[in-house]
Amino acid sequence: MRRTLNAPLYIVNGDMSAASVVGPWIYLPDLDNVTFIATWTASSGPTGTWGVDISDAPIAGNHAGMGPLGGASAVANDLTLPTSMTAGNPAGSAGDWSFQFDPVPTATWIRFKYTRSAGGDATGLQVQARGSASG
Repeated sequence: MRRTLNAPLYIVNGDMSAASVVGPWIYLPDLDNVTFIATWTASSGPTGTWGVDISDAPIAGNHAGMGPLGGASAVANDLTLPTSMTAGNPAGSAGDWSFQFDPVPTATWIRFKYTRSAGGDATGLQVQARGSASG
């Protein structure tokens, strides 16, 4: 069965003035690739770093869309991002950046996050998530 991921509202109006913004978990086993597309505003000069968590926590309930057992507090491991992805970290101005994982990391779950260093608009971050499987 071929599955696609199309979440144009993965993170809506993320508060870049908060300590962090963390998206919901995405179930990976039946996806070949995942792309996160971020855009942000800069009236308050956001500076921070992008990050990605992965987890192999069991599925909660009988539906993959419910997320891992433990929900938002499930065991999460930081995925080390290549320089090509961290080069797009917000550095005080508005921008956009995309992060593609093809193939996806070897894990059951993935989620996108932003960690603030300084500045940031209360509704400045918008993130889309897209993915597909070849089979």
